[in-house]
Amino acid sequence: MGVTRTYRYSGKNLTKELQRLQSYLELMQAQEKGNWNVNVSVMYHKNLDANPCSLLLVSLPLSQIVVLRSLKEETSYKIMQGDMNLSSFIENIQCFKVRQQFNINGKEYELGDFKIRFGLAFVGSETRYLVAEIEFAGIKYLSYGRPSISEFIGYLDPKAKLNEIVIEYHQKFEMDSENFTPKHSAIDMLLALNCLNIR
Repeated sequence: MGVTRTYRYSGKNLTKELQRLQSYLELMQAQEKGNWNVNVSVMYHKNLDANPCSLLLVSLPLSQIVVLRSLKEETSYKIMQGDMNLSSFIENIQCFKVRQQFNINGKEYELGDFKIRFGLAFVGSETRYLVAEIEFAGIKYLSYGRPSISEFIGYLDPKAKLNEIVIEYHQKFEMDSENFTPKHSAIDMLLALNCLNIR
C-alpha cells in the first residue's frame, strides 16, 4: 500500500460526474482492476448518559479501523486498527448501536504508479456522495505522496470539483503524520463522508 488521499465531489449530478471522471480515465488508458467497496458504520453507545461516546467503524478491503470519539470533548479521539474480525468483536460486546451506515460501491483503476478508486456512497438506497480515493503506490511517506497525488488530480479533474480535506494527523489523532498507514485512509474517508468534524 502506498499513500492515499480521499476526495469528495462537490456537485449535484453524481452519476453524471462519475461517468465524466471514468471517461477521463479511459482517455488516459487506465486499466480497470475490479470492484471497490468500503463500509462505514456510525454507532453510539447504548447508554449515552453513562458513556457519551460514538464509534466509527471503517471496513476497508484489507483491514478495519475504529475511531472512538468522546461526545463531551470534540478533540478526544482514540483510533485502532484490526483485521476483518474487529467488527464481530464490536457486535459481540453489544455496547453500541448503529445510527447510520454508508456503503461505497465503485471501481478501481490502475495507471502507472497510481491506483484510482471511484464510488458512490449510499445510505440505504439514497445516494449521498461521490468519493474518489487516489493512491500513489510504492511511497510510504505523506510528504512525498501528497504533491504527486495533487498533481495527478489536476490532470484527472481539470474542473477541480474533487475537494481534498487537509488535516494534520498528529495534532488531531496523536498519530505519526509522516509514516502512512490504513488509519490515515480511514480518517480521510470519515472526513469525506462528513462523519467527522475536525474544525
